[in-house]
Amino acid sequence: MESWSGAPIDEVISQWGYPDAQQEIMGKIIYHWDRTVAMNMPASTTGTINVIGNTAYLNTTTSGGGVMRGACRRSLEVNSKNIVVGSQWKGNNCPFADVAMGYQHWERKQ
Repeated sequence: MESWSGAPIDEVISQWGYPDAQQEIMGKIIYHWDRTVAMNMPASTTGTINVIGNTAYLNTTTSGGGVMRGACRRSLEVNSKNIVVGSQWKGNNCPFADVAMGYQHWERKQ
Protein backbone atom coordinates (compact mmCIF):
# COMPACT_ATOMS: atom_id res chain seq x y z
CA MET A 1 0.00 0.00 0.00
CA GLU A 2 2.87 2.38 0.76
CA SER A 3 4.04 2.12 -2.85
CA TRP A 4 1.09 4.36 -3.82
CA SER A 5 2.19 7.31 -1.68
CA GLY A 6 2.62 10.31 -4.00
CA ALA A 7 0.76 8.68 -6.92
CA PRO A 8 -2.20 10.31 -8.65
CA ILE A 9 -5.50 8.59 -7.83
CA ASP A 10 -6.14 8.11 -11.57
CA GLU A 11 -3.12 5.80 -11.70
CA VAL A 12 -4.51 3.73 -8.81
CA ILE A 13 -7.90 3.45 -10.50
CA SER A 14 -6.32 2.36 -13.77
CA GLN A 15 -4.63 -0.54 -11.94
CA TRP A 16 -7.23 -1.43 -9.28
CA GLY A 17 -10.44 -0.45 -11.03
CA TYR A 18 -13.07 1.90 -9.71
CA PRO A 19 -13.38 2.10 -5.92
CA ASP A 20 -16.33 0.51 -4.17
CA ALA A 21 -16.93 3.60 -2.03
CA GLN A 22 -15.79 7.18 -1.52
CA GLN A 23 -16.25 9.32 1.55
CA GLU A 24 -15.35 12.79 2.67
CA ILE A 25 -14.21 13.28 6.25
CA MET A 26 -13.21 16.72 7.50
CA GLY A 27 -12.45 17.90 3.98
CA LYS A 28 -10.37 14.84 3.08
CA ILE A 29 -11.43 12.35 0.41
CA ILE A 30 -10.93 8.65 1.10
CA TYR A 31 -11.47 5.93 -1.50
CA HIS A 32 -12.25 2.33 -0.50
CA TRP A 33 -11.80 -0.95 -2.37
CA ASP A 34 -13.38 -4.06 -0.84
CA ARG A 35 -12.50 -7.68 -1.48
CA THR A 36 -14.41 -10.64 -0.10
CA VAL A 37 -13.76 -14.33 -0.63
CA ALA A 38 -15.42 -17.55 0.46
CA MET A 39 -13.67 -20.91 0.44
CA ASN A 40 -15.14 -24.34 1.04
CA MET A 41 -12.96 -26.07 3.59
CA PRO A 42 -12.49 -29.84 3.44
CA ALA A 43 -13.97 -32.11 6.06
CA SER A 44 -12.04 -34.97 7.62
CA THR A 45 -13.55 -38.28 8.74
CA THR A 46 -11.82 -40.78 10.98
CA GLY A 47 -13.14 -44.14 12.06
CA THR A 48 -12.57 -47.05 14.38
CA ILE A 49 -13.76 -50.61 13.99
CA ASN A 50 -14.78 -52.74 16.94
CA VAL A 51 -15.30 -56.42 16.35
CA ILE A 52 -17.65 -58.25 18.68
CA GLY A 53 -18.08 -61.86 17.80
CA ASN A 54 -18.71 -62.11 14.07
CA THR A 55 -19.91 -58.51 13.75
CA ALA A 56 -17.79 -55.45 12.98
CA TYR A 57 -19.02 -52.06 14.19
CA LEU A 58 -17.72 -48.91 12.53
CA ASN A 59 -17.72 -45.64 14.50
CA THR A 60 -16.88 -42.50 12.56
CA THR A 61 -16.28 -38.88 13.51
CA THR A 62 -16.32 -36.05 10.97
CA SER A 63 -14.77 -32.67 11.73
CA GLY A 64 -13.96 -29.52 9.83
CA GLY A 65 -15.64 -28.52 6.64
CA GLY A 66 -17.84 -25.53 6.18
CA VAL A 67 -17.19 -22.19 4.54
CA MET A 68 -14.39 -19.81 5.49
CA ARG A 69 -15.12 -16.16 4.70
CA GLY A 70 -12.53 -13.43 4.34
CA ALA A 71 -12.64 -9.72 3.66
CA CYS A 72 -10.20 -6.88 3.18
CA ARG A 73 -10.81 -3.16 2.73
CA ARG A 74 -8.09 -1.03 1.14
CA SER A 75 -8.40 2.70 1.78
CA LEU A 76 -6.46 5.53 0.16
CA GLU A 77 -6.60 9.18 1.22
CA VAL A 78 -5.94 11.87 -1.39
CA ASN A 79 -5.14 15.56 -1.06
CA SER A 80 -6.79 18.44 -2.94
CA LYS A 81 -4.63 17.65 -6.00
CA ASN A 82 -5.86 14.00 -6.06
CA ILE A 83 -2.46 12.70 -4.93
CA VAL A 84 -2.36 9.74 -2.52
CA VAL A 85 -1.15 10.93 0.90
CA GLY A 86 -2.22 8.06 3.14
CA SER A 87 -3.26 4.43 3.11
CA GLN A 88 -4.55 1.71 5.36
CA TRP A 89 -6.18 -1.69 5.18
CA LYS A 90 -8.22 -3.78 7.54
CA GLY A 91 -9.86 -7.17 7.58
CA ASN A 92 -9.14 -10.85 8.11
CA ASN A 93 -8.00 -11.50 4.53
CA CYS A 94 -5.46 -8.79 3.81
CA PRO A 95 -1.96 -9.56 2.54
CA PHE A 96 0.72 -10.08 5.15
CA ALA A 97 3.58 -10.55 2.70
CA ASP A 98 4.35 -10.09 -0.98
CA VAL A 99 3.10 -13.52 -2.05
CA ALA A 100 1.21 -14.80 -5.06
CA MET A 101 -2.26 -15.01 -3.54
CA GLY A 102 -4.02 -12.48 -5.73
CA TYR A 103 -2.39 -9.45 -4.13
CA GLN A 104 0.36 -8.79 -6.67
CA HIS A 105 -1.68 -6.09 -8.41
CA TRP A 106 -2.00 -4.11 -5.14
CA GLU A 107 1.57 -2.86 -5.41
CA ARG A 108 2.27 0.08 -7.69
CA LYS A 109 3.87 -0.89 -10.98
CA GLN A 110 6.94 1.29 -11.47
